[in-house]
Amino acid sequence: MAIFVRERFDRVALRGFLTLGLLGGLFSSVMGPIRATRDEMLFWTGSVGYATQFPEDERVRPRDGASFTWDGDLDVSLDEADIGLKLLAALPGSLAALAIAVVCMLLLLVVLDTHHGQPFLSDNARRLRGVALVIFFAAVLIPLAHAWANQEIMTAAVQPEGREFSGLFDFELGTTVQWSLVGLFVLTIAEVFRIGSRLADDVEGLV
Repeated sequence: MAIFVRERFDRVALRGFLTLGLLGGLFSSVMGPIRATRDEMLFWTGSVGYATQFPEDERVRPRDGASFTWDGDLDVSLDEADIGLKLLAALPGSLAALAIAVVCMLLLLVVLDTHHGQPFLSDNARRLRGVALVIFFAAVLIPLAHAWANQEIMTAAVQPEGREFSGLFDFELGTTVQWSLVGLFVLTIAEVFRIGSRLADDVEGLV
């Protein structure tokens, strides 16, 4: 009885977690840009490509209406920023939240089929491939969006003589590689489900 209750609780908890991830991701992907446009100031954690040298480099100075704070990270604030710049600052977070929502939705469908005793459906293999595809796209698009936003925001915040740094377009290749490996792992699981689906069809045909 205790095992049954625990199993039931685990199922409900997993479904609830994925549902919260789906709803929370959708909510954040929409509300992030809305909040950004309503804020009077723009806040950003910036990079000039060599953050550890920032305190010693006199060329990287804020323009009028901007301020920098160095606490290991370069915290940037802009008193006046247009809506386009604010939306650009919110873009990486919105893409990440949307990716989380789609992944949670696909995994929730897999979990529901699994809890109904049908884990190796062909649909589940396709859903897991979809999860992998979302991760691959997010692994590239989110760092690109962040690098683009950093370049535009830092260009607006830094004095003209400090804007020539190529490091303003700070694409984090390591993040892309790490999440691409996660996508490959999910793709491997999808292949296992595809083979399991084929075997299940073969067994059903023999009965």
